[in-house]
Amino acid sequence: MFDEAIVQMLEKHKFIIPAGEDDLFVNELHFKMLQSNFDMQHLGLTIAPTTHCNFSCGYCFEPKKHQATMTDERVAQLMEFIKKHEQSRTISITWYGGEPLLALPIIEKILRQLPSTNKELSGHNIITNGYYFDDKAIALFKEFPLNRIQITLDGNRERHNGIRFNKNDTSNSFDRIVSNMDRILEELPSTFLSVRVNVGTVNQEHFVEVEQFLKQRWEKYSNFEVYPGLLRIDNTEANNLGPEAIMGSKETSTRFVQHLCDCGTDMYPHLSIKSCAANRVSAFIIGPDGEIYKCWNDVTDAKKIIGYINETKLTNRQQFYDCMLNTSWVFDDKCRQCDVLPICHGGCIWYILRNLRENGRFDVCVIYRNPDALRSALLARYYTTINN
Repeated sequence: MFDEAIVQMLEKHKFIIPAGEDDLFVNELHFKMLQSNFDMQHLGLTIAPTTHCNFSCGYCFEPKKHQATMTDERVAQLMEFIKKHEQSRTISITWYGGEPLLALPIIEKILRQLPSTNKELSGHNIITNGYYFDDKAIALFKEFPLNRIQITLDGNRERHNGIRFNKNDTSNSFDRIVSNMDRILEELPSTFLSVRVNVGTVNQEHFVEVEQFLKQRWEKYSNFEVYPGLLRIDNTEANNLGPEAIMGSKETSTRFVQHLCDCGTDMYPHLSIKSCAANRVSAFIIGPDGEIYKCWNDVTDAKKIIGYINETKLTNRQQFYDCMLNTSWVFDDKCRQCDVLPICHGGCIWYILRNLRENGRFDVCVIYRNPDALRSALLARYYTTINN
């Protein structure tokens, strides 16, 4: 038997809990999720002012998309759509695309007209490839500060330049994007820069290389992060992950986590109440033609449009209620009994829906459901803690 001091320590940190405590925790988690999902005091919008993109990445779905840019008429309709959400006191906006900076004048028009809606802009973010984060973009976002900028690199310089290049120009985009990120850190110090490094099975080693390169380059800054973007590349039947995807194999994903931990990358899982636009009642993705979606992966997919900003009724109720209700972990016994439920909250709704409605066989569980991967992450955090 442990002595009393050890028992108290184990109880304090929830290693030992009373009988029934797990069930209470799951119910509390469910309750907090519902509070978040059905909160109508905040309006969350992801806006794609254009679906055009300057890059021709081979893995991207952009070429299949309808190409459009938001007009002044759509901007006016968007303002009216925002005003109709009378219960919402605050609004957050994430700029998306395509490449949103190709439509910088549209972004500026929306930001300048936003005060007419009487909503407080409480969150402001952009997902961009970073190529056109130039003087005009810097100036605009000095006036309308961003909370977060997400920019993606496709591995190290050689791989990135071989994949991510302009449609009419194959020059070095890696150095230009990194130079633009230098300026962001210097001139937008209140903005957090999130650098996603895309990795698949063929370039797993690139993440640590790029992470170390950027951390050394930006050692005087603290407002940035570098994290691995695990490419989820479908197989040829589009019903499961292909062999190029790290998440396509538990063995591959576990080795990758172990590799990152060995190299000092923080892979410690964090507990939080997670949700996305797909299952929040007051969150929407707005396309350039005024169409509304519940997931940004669906932009320009006509089958996934749930309505339009200038109309009052849903045009696809099945899609809406699937996202809001039918994909919840609450209805999945496997999820409710899972030891790592709080980490993932049931997984990605987009993939769950493909399993539900499109005969998918996607494994939506996070890496940490594999005990070996979780053990690696926990031990890495433990040794980092005791060594510091």
